[in-house]
Amino acid sequence: MKLLIGIPIRGTVTTDWALSLATLAKPSGMTVDMRQIHGAPIDHMRNDLVRAAILEGYDYLFMNDDDTCVPERGLIQLLSRKLDVVSGLYARRYLPIEPVMYVETETHRERITDYAIGELLTVDYTGVGCLLLSKKVLAAVSYPWFKWTAHDKIGRASCRERV
Repeated sequence: MKLLIGIPIRGTVTTDWALSLATLAKPSGMTVDMRQIHGAPIDHMRNDLVRAAILEGYDYLFMNDDDTCVPERGLIQLLSRKLDVVSGLYARRYLPIEPVMYVETETHRERITDYAIGELLTVDYTGVGCLLLSKKVLAAVSYPWFKWTAHDKIGRASCRERV
């Protein structure tokens, strides 16, 4: 089994982030490689990481954004779920500080705020800063896997990502 940790870099990283990456526990029995990419729009960087994961035969791609600190056992916990798509719980960077997870209703996208730490939830949208994707999902979705749009169908600024 092979796993690629894909890191889109948008600027200078913090010491806290660098330490979280350095101490991230790797799963035993799995080949783990890291690749950083920078100097392009976020969706282009994500697409390049997906392309690399597919072409180089990785079983999983773990996206770790340059502003998302992952707990030491975070990657192992995501892998233990044995899901094709699973995200760690993390909050957005601006007020109000709330988790990046949503469900779609008939009229709007609603933020999920009622949850317990460690609980597995089904969501319609989540952030990509701490996201594990299996090769099954990567192969099932066509290019572009990620696409930034200025506005989604309900008229709010968003990053509409296809995975």
